[in-house]
Amino acid sequence: WTAYEQPRLYGNSFATGGGLAGVGVGAYRSANFGQSWTLADATVIAPEGATVQTGPSTLVTVGSSNAVWRSTNGGSSWTKIWSPPVGPNLRMVGTFFGTLFATTNNEIWTSLDNGLTWQLRAAGQNGFGMEQVGNRLILGGAGASSVRVSDDQGFTWQTRTVGGNSSATAFLFTRTPSGRLILAAEGRSVQNQGAFFVSDDGGDTWSARNSGLPFGETPGAIVTSARGVIIASSNSFATFNPQLIISRDNGETWTKSTVLQSLEGLDTVTGDPSTKVIEVTRARASATGRVLLLGDDEILTSDDDGVTWNVRVNLNFNQTEEGFFNWAIWDLVSSGSRWVAIGSYRTPFPRNENKVFAMVSDDDGTTWKRVAVPVAQSNTVFQTLATGLDGRVVAGGTNAAVFTSDLLEPVPVESPVVAVREGTTGQIEFARPPLPGTIEVTYGAIAGTALAGRDYVATSGVLTWDAADEAPKTVALETIDNALRDGNRELAFSLTFETTDVKGQNEIAIRIEDDDGRGTAGIQLDGEPVLYTSEQGDAATLKIALESQPTADVTVTVTVTGLDPAEGALSSDSFVFTAANWNVQQALIITGIDDPEPDGDRSYELRLKSSSSDAAYNALLEIVVPVVNIGDEPFDSGAEPPPPTPSPTPNPPAIGSVPAALQAPRKVEGKRGKAKIKGTLSGDIVQIEVKAGRGGFKRAKIRGNRFIFTAKGLPDRSKIVAKVKATTAENQQIVEKVKILFKPER
Repeated sequence: WTAYEQPRLYGNSFATGGGLAGVGVGAYRSANFGQSWTLADATVIAPEGATVQTGPSTLVTVGSSNAVWRSTNGGSSWTKIWSPPVGPNLRMVGTFFGTLFATTNNEIWTSLDNGLTWQLRAAGQNGFGMEQVGNRLILGGAGASSVRVSDDQGFTWQTRTVGGNSSATAFLFTRTPSGRLILAAEGRSVQNQGAFFVSDDGGDTWSARNSGLPFGETPGAIVTSARGVIIASSNSFATFNPQLIISRDNGETWTKSTVLQSLEGLDTVTGDPSTKVIEVTRARASATGRVLLLGDDEILTSDDDGVTWNVRVNLNFNQTEEGFFNWAIWDLVSSGSRWVAIGSYRTPFPRNENKVFAMVSDDDGTTWKRVAVPVAQSNTVFQTLATGLDGRVVAGGTNAAVFTSDLLEPVPVESPVVAVREGTTGQIEFARPPLPGTIEVTYGAIAGTALAGRDYVATSGVLTWDAADEAPKTVALETIDNALRDGNRELAFSLTFETTDVKGQNEIAIRIEDDDGRGTAGIQLDGEPVLYTSEQGDAATLKIALESQPTADVTVTVTVTGLDPAEGALSSDSFVFTAANWNVQQALIITGIDDPEPDGDRSYELRLKSSSSDAAYNALLEIVVPVVNIGDEPFDSGAEPPPPTPSPTPNPPAIGSVPAALQAPRKVEGKRGKAKIKGTLSGDIVQIEVKAGRGGFKRAKIRGNRFIFTAKGLPDRSKIVAKVKATTAENQQIVEKVKILFKPER
């Protein structure tokens, strides 16, 4: 044998027409049986084993983009004979008005179902970052010295002049507690006199503030912390000389910090330990006051508004993964109390493939867990993230790929809130047990790591539900502020319930959350990260209190925004807290509203804002809480919801289609809170899920071409509409409705 060096990956070889053809990272041809090769077509890229020879000179290959190529002349030339339909590469920009927004190629796209289908909302709109201010959207990066604004939820846009040569980074926005918009612009005025721009009227007019950014230097990220400190990042000469630009007076004046240039845990410049390298691409603020910075492959945190920092992740530091390279973390978002990042790396030669991974942190960015994200195409990279309509994370990337995370099933709307902040009086909800007739529940607090008299005031009593009473009951739990940093403690409520026929017992866990070490002004919310109601009248509860005693009365107002805010009714839109009741929770109850439209699950937002003559409480950031109203009619994904303006808007078809391969009964009979739903399926359906009554979808049993599901604990109503959802192997879905009818019992 004679060995010939292969400088490239020529792939599998086939004897054709007096030579060899190879398909790997490109299609190649060798006339001397492997001694040397010439490139025939660089666009034909196929994984190992994806090429077959069907004739003496005919080759067929499936490329890494799933396109099919064919050569009929021994690999000298190639023709694409099939290509899968590919939509635009979407950049996720966020969820506004209960709608997921993305931008691409001078277009704005929206999704109402967490990225499953997409509709074109506005064409001819060039931009990147998006910010919501009240009922207005602002689009950055829209052109030279300008931004774009929309007052009809993104259907039409107008230009607003910024001033200065700021177009290079005009997509970097942040909003301060006062409502001021800060636009981080490239330093292109006089040397060391770079300007940022501020707007106090929702983006209509802008004025310059000197940030001291040097000529030509570009900000990489900007964020406002929970305490109102504005932090921007920039780099001179790519990743060298990282610096922070910080304002503590609402963007009026700025100071520079070089703390990152000596931060331990960052990579060095050519091995010099006195110089550090990082290029910050994202900045995020946590509700706890922590700030997170994302570099190329690093994650940093600060708990003192940028004075000091800790390196939490550095994937390339000291080559921690032998043989893998090009580690990158592309984006970072929060979902409830969890932080989620998306990244990629490349495998070594000869495979040379992209691998996608996610990183999650459940302790506010201190520690991270890495998990693989399987993708069908080796050249797919996810570069943007957004938190979707119900708290799930949606990723957009190359090859028109959109992925939606599978998080835990939502907590049913009747579940009680069990977290109570130390020093407050928590309102603990008890749902009616799913039993007929009159019910008495005896309850009492049982000590655990939380002790009566030290952590809470002992309480016990009896709750009674009449036969027709479905409303939850509330019990006050007074917790004691012990001024100790002793962490979270737990207790339980023991429940013993009884009817004329049935007796039962249960426990509800209660967590007292330590509040010592904070004591700053803030609005305290106890509830789920995403609230769920339903068109069948189910309600969700959000409990509101203050973090510290105010010096004057504080009014917390609640407004509803979103594409369809009429999906829910509020028990109250204003809550007043005084120096006497600041730590006593007040309950906001959101009740789902029914409508006859086939709009599926609809999302909107609650916006909580405080006002007071106490300056600390008058300057708090607005808090946004997402709400999902679970529909009792399936969403027609082919229809574009109408814009809020009277003028008609075209309805583009949704990307993709759903095969009709499910047959469920139109009506079934229920008895004693139960109902059995049976049906047939065909095609490539791999999963059936059913949602009946309260709670989310639950999996049904599949036996051959039939499915069966038993719904239990159904509410006492004459009619309930259940939803049956089928999922195919290609992750396409179809939903059918089933009416559950209950006959009066004799």
